[in-house]
This record gives sequence, C-alpha cells and structure tokens, in this order.
Amino acid sequence: MIKPSFHPNLESLEERMNTIMKQIKQFQLTLENELGIDIQLIPHKTYTYVFECHKHKGDRAIRNSSRHIKKISLKKNKMSFTCNELNGLALDYSEHMGQYR
Repeated sequence: MIKPSFHPNLESLEERMNTIMKQIKQFQLTLENELGIDIQLIPHKTYTYVFECHKHKGDRAIRNSSRHIKKISLKKNKMSFTCNELNGLALDYSEHMGQYR
C-alpha cells in the first residue's frame, strides 16, 4: 500500500476507510448485543467482510432476530453470515479501497 501522505486524495480516502471500519465495528457491537452472542468480523473474498459465530448459538439467535440475515457458510462449529447493513458498509469500504490502490 502507498503511504497516504504522498497525496491529499489518499489521506482523504484513508480517513473515509477508517470511518467506515469504525462504523462496521460499532455495528458488530450492536448486533452482538441484539443477538446475545459473540461474533467476529472476518475478511471474505466475495462479501469483503462477514460475521462469524458459533454455529448452534448463532442459528438460534438468527432465527429469532428481526433483521434480514443471510447465512453464507457452515463449517464445523462456525457459521458465517451477513446482513444488509454490513453489506452496505463493506461495499463502501471496498470501493474506497479500490480507489486507494
């Protein structure tokens, strides 16, 4: 990656990406409290970022949630999922990252 100090546009893009990442982390905390489970933010090739949680606890919590949550994958004891809010923020982040590069 190029240092943002090389160009004012890069500094602006980096600030925006940091802001979006803070929004994603804040949304993660909100969703953890809402679902009552621990979730992790992990990088994903298709969705940029997805949430991951324990499969059994997460499945129960997601079924009872009022949010539109899309399950992406199930592995051993882990479940990956996303939702509209995360998709929007991840898309913004991805677009800014593309401009940064």
